Amino acid sequence: MSTPAPAAATPPSLAARLRDVRVSLRGDLEIARSRMRGEACYIVRDPVTFQSHKLSVADYGTLIRINVERSLGELWSELVRGGAAREDGEESFYNFIATLHRLGFLSLPNTDHQALFRRYAARESAARRKRWTSVLFFPIPLCNPDSFLNRTISLARPLFTPIAFLVWLAIVASAAAIAWARAHELQQPLDALLATRNLATLWLTLIVLKTWHELGHAYACKHFGGYVPEIGLNLILFTPCAYVDASACWMFPRKLHRIIVCLAGMYFESFTAALAVFVWAATPPGLVHSVAYNIMFLASVVTVLFNINPLMRYDGYYVLSDWLEIPNLRARAQQELSHWSKRWLLGLNDGARPAAGAMLPTLLSFGALAGLYRYSVTLGICALLAIKLQGFGLIVGALMLAALLGGSFIGTLRYLWFAEETRRVRPRAAALGAALALGAPAALFAIPARSNILSEGVTQRAEQCIVRAEDAGFLRTLDVAHGPQVEAGGPIASLENSSRYEALLAAQAALDAARAQFDRFIAEGDPRAAEQRILVAAAESTLQDRRAALAALSLKSAISGEVVARLDASEVGRFVEPGEAIATIAAGPWQVRTLLTDEQLAAAAPRIGDLAEFRSDHRPEVTLHGQVRRVRPVGSRSIPLLPLTQVGGGDIVVDAHGAAQQPYFELVVELDAVGQPDLLRHNMTGHIRLSGQSEPLGLHILRRAMRFVDQVLRA
Repeated sequence: MSTPAPAAATPPSLAARLRDVRVSLRGDLEIARSRMRGEACYIVRDPVTFQSHKLSVADYGTLIRINVERSLGELWSELVRGGAAREDGEESFYNFIATLHRLGFLSLPNTDHQALFRRYAARESAARRKRWTSVLFFPIPLCNPDSFLNRTISLARPLFTPIAFLVWLAIVASAAAIAWARAHELQQPLDALLATRNLATLWLTLIVLKTWHELGHAYACKHFGGYVPEIGLNLILFTPCAYVDASACWMFPRKLHRIIVCLAGMYFESFTAALAVFVWAATPPGLVHSVAYNIMFLASVVTVLFNINPLMRYDGYYVLSDWLEIPNLRARAQQELSHWSKRWLLGLNDGARPAAGAMLPTLLSFGALAGLYRYSVTLGICALLAIKLQGFGLIVGALMLAALLGGSFIGTLRYLWFAEETRRVRPRAAALGAALALGAPAALFAIPARSNILSEGVTQRAEQCIVRAEDAGFLRTLDVAHGPQVEAGGPIASLENSSRYEALLAAQAALDAARAQFDRFIAEGDPRAAEQRILVAAAESTLQDRRAALAALSLKSAISGEVVARLDASEVGRFVEPGEAIATIAAGPWQVRTLLTDEQLAAAAPRIGDLAEFRSDHRPEVTLHGQVRRVRPVGSRSIPLLPLTQVGGGDIVVDAHGAAQQPYFELVVELDAVGQPDLLRHNMTGHIRLSGQSEPLGLHILRRAMRFVDQVLRA
């Protein structure tokens, strides 16, 4: 008879392990009382990590009772006797102690040497990965600027007065009005902004501007009595940008003061940008003009993309964190997401205190969005490196992307299969890991991907007749207005050319003279009459040509249709060159002409009869349906549709000769506009939506990646 194997020993509870432990509270922690969400709380700031953490009044009461002279078990008993805790909350108490230890507030001994070594190895591995993955975002602390700020704060204090704020409002509003009035001029230099000749100026401008930005945070923090312990450089894509530690603002009791510190950088920067608008508007093209434009661009576009964005740990993030009254919002959101993921997927309880009420969906949403944004930013950085550094950039970008995606995937599997925390639920965790390891690759081939192609288009009629001047002359009359219908052969305009009228009179006189001579030769029986007959015929032909030339000055429509374009009435009386367009007559069903890149054409693979949708720019809420009627199989760099180019307000960039950077293929879609007689106009822009071909997600991603690599290598 065999002896049954002993059951696996149940690990001791947290309370059993910590009951006899004595811990001490760090003496350098900074603590301030505050109010958040209408309730009193305490903000604990770590001067080593510069992180701030919120504690409730009850948690703070427990924190200040921690003393190395008594064990944690004795402290728990004292809390129960004093009514500060209930007997059934012992495990929660020790979880709180463990949380304080993770935050670095306590010195908690650990007798499990293997666990201690694993934790050390994990920290070292994470540090190595961070060094490799943070090459492009590398902070370099420089010095403690607090004494300098103390000496110069008197110069900055006037900037934080109500009068200064009103002056800022007036200057920024005036600059915005100038920018709005000259918006077209602002768009023209965008293509040359990243040109090689401008990169050095742009780089230096960014360094100076961001240094001024960070000084705004520092002076605002100092203005309200905060301590600024560190200033340094943050190498972002190898560009040195200043940073300061103004986290002491979390100790300020008033939320308004904390938000002012967070926004002070943009306050300083936007003031500079507004002044740059005035300089740009008042200077001719040159170095000063270019620097002013760079400042305007960096202080507006870059600020919107980075500083205001709450998903990046810049000003917008801290404003959102303070508005929600959640210090360390990103860490708290990640902790909450991790807690609920373990609970929902594995049935684990990691001992963390979950958020309650409306805060829970807020934290979960922010944690998920921040994680997705991190991957998208990394992908964007990899693409930027590849575009700028070509082959070398492709290699670096691929390694970065593989480290992020592969590291996350492998780390998740290692946690599910080997982590100490998942040992109690190993079968469930192993099954989940196997499903992830097998399901993720399978999903790349099982999930269909369909790309919806969106392209800008121009509305026109199927049949168009451009009435052009056949001869030169002065515009005498315009016989049609914009919009009404005209019949075939109907008058459009008339030109006046005195030389053509004089030529007609001369031809008539020559014909009369030739006929008179012919009649005299006939009457006299002169044999020269036969020769004169030929001269009369030539004079008659010349007269007909002169009459036709004079008639050509009266322009008529060749088709029946609507007048969709014509010269303005104010142009009556001006000289018109031969071939100049006077009016455009359109008839037939409405069509949309659009231009597709080779990538869009391959993804959509349009065929005659395929369905499409169109939404005009001025009425985007109305969707019109149509069918593909024509696809030009040969691409061209010459763009025939001016409204689709940047010159006409479109997206296609063309050079001075009207040639695009890549070939485009023309697509014509006929619209069903029945019941919408007033919706469409000639040369109106909008967007065509085409359904792309369905293919496996993995193949779709691979195809786009290969096309991107090909474009980079050909650049």
